[in-house]
Amino acid sequence: MRPIVFTVLASPLLLLTACVAPPRASVQQESSFASSSQMAAETASSSTQGDLFAMMPFRSSKPKNTGTGGMVSRIADRGILEIGMANAPLELTVFTHYSCRYCQEFSRDLLPRLKEEFVNDGMLRVRFVPTPLKKYPNSALEASAILCASVLGKGNEMHAAMTTAKLRDRKSLITLAISLKIPAADFTKCLAAKETKKLLAQQQALVTERNVTLIPTFILTSAATASGETITGLPSYADLRGWIRKEITD
Repeated sequence: MRPIVFTVLASPLLLLTACVAPPRASVQQESSFASSSQMAAETASSSTQGDLFAMMPFRSSKPKNTGTGGMVSRIADRGILEIGMANAPLELTVFTHYSCRYCQEFSRDLLPRLKEEFVNDGMLRVRFVPTPLKKYPNSALEASAILCASVLGKGNEMHAAMTTAKLRDRKSLITLAISLKIPAADFTKCLAAKETKKLLAQQQALVTERNVTLIPTFILTSAATASGETITGLPSYADLRGWIRKEITD
């Protein structure tokens, strides 16, 4: 059995979150979840989502496309990194952390297979929500880095690089950004921008709304299950594939 490690909640801003992979992932219906459009409407205050994106200091003008039309990456609502076609019928939201062993395993081993089988064909889009762990003080910095890389058109590349990086302090993340040909001045300004902090706060609100307390957590939504179904812990690819296939055929 893979170990379950818990961290102690000491601040309301840092969630009780653990990196966990049970021997068999359990699927449960989350009937209280709102749809993406509902959530965006509920969290927009004096500034709308569009206003926040327009206010970002630096933003890529056009997302890139690859394969048979699967979009490499773009910045979605709440500044979330989204991979895949915007109109894909299925949406997989992944609550993750770059220091979580099983989150790394998903991005390294399972995500490429999902891209090949479902994302590039336009059936699935994958969204990554960085989730803070109290034991890792750089959690907010890492979330800012992936947000800023997404704004600057390199979200997918930065996600892959951060998944395998040994060091993710500020200096190391800036060096990583430069290696991906992200302008250092734009990246550092984005890290410090107040708009970045606003979007990160909205991402954390999503973690709370979805009642995520363990990572990785996967939520799959479709027109048939707008409220979403949840898997907590890292599933095998066979289980993950079967879960997605069931949604496609239902």
